[in-house]
Amino acid sequence: MKMEDIRYYTVVTPLVLGSAGLNTMIVLWVIERLFILSDSALYATAAVTYTVICVVGLIHAIP
Repeated sequence: MKMEDIRYYTVVTPLVLGSAGLNTMIVLWVIERLFILSDSALYATAAVTYTVICVVGLIHAIP
């Protein structure tokens, strides 16, 4: 692995994870406005949403 690749991954990975957190908050805000969920369902929705956004973001960000 080249040094440029390591630098790219160390910059891109935190950016993807941070933006996934922000996007998850936006998605949860919309879900809370549209549906009435219990706390446990909301936590499960948050975990699944964050995981999906992270995986998709990393797949598209890392060549």
